[in-house]
Amino acid sequence: MNSKYSSLHTILMRKVLTIIAYYLVLTSILPQLKLLPGYNITVFGAMLAWFFCAGLLHPIFFIRLRIHTFFILFFITYTFLLPYLFGNGTIGNRYLEHGVMLIYYIIYQYNNIFGYNKSSWAII
Repeated sequence: MNSKYSSLHTILMRKVLTIIAYYLVLTSILPQLKLLPGYNITVFGAMLAWFFCAGLLHPIFFIRLRIHTFFILFFITYTFLLPYLFGNGTIGNRYLEHGVMLIYYIIYQYNNIFGYNKSSWAII
């Protein structure tokens, strides 16, 4: 029974990760979504939700970071949070859009390492 719960949990988490990735792709492709109030908050929330769900499913991915993954996470954190710390949220929002593009590489890496290539093809 425990293994059945485990496999169901894994399948559901993979679906959630794919849905979050779909949302991030849609927000990057459709510029009309940027007109909605709270756009940046929802994108940032989706990014955090993807990292949280991915960390719950396979925490080893974030414990043993590859050098590329580390620098991408550092760049996104530095360029997004630093302008907010100094009161310039407009620049932070612009860098967040670049950060989403870099997140796609992390999503690809995650799917490739754990054998979720089908999810990567579905997102494309």
